[in-house]
Amino acid sequence: MKSVSKQFAHMLDINLRHIDYITGEKHMRDTNNLNAIEQNAFPKETLLVPITDTIWQPIGEPMAFLQDCIYSDGLISFCNEHELDPDEISYDFLLVSPDDNQWAKKFIVQHMGGRIVGEQHN
Repeated sequence: MKSVSKQFAHMLDINLRHIDYITGEKHMRDTNNLNAIEQNAFPKETLLVPITDTIWQPIGEPMAFLQDCIYSDGLISFCNEHELDPDEISYDFLLVSPDDNQWAKKFIVQHMGGRIVGEQHN
């Protein structure tokens, strides 16, 4: 699979308070600079990509654009963008490792009033 280009990893005007990995690790952040988050909270090669700017090429999976919804227990589940209920929360960002060829290193995260929730998918 080809990685997402760094051109999409641009800055957005949001205030990220913290990021929760499914491992329970927390990285406190209070910045509008996504580059700072990329450098400090994630591995250096990780990209933070606005999902609205991400157009995926075929990757061998029967999936359209990556969009998600979050459930009351905080778990994240993949779904096709056409299956999203208008009242569901859609995900804003996609974290992608440039050398990734598995789902294991992908995180979908959601900006909810400054709270970022992410889960690794295997």
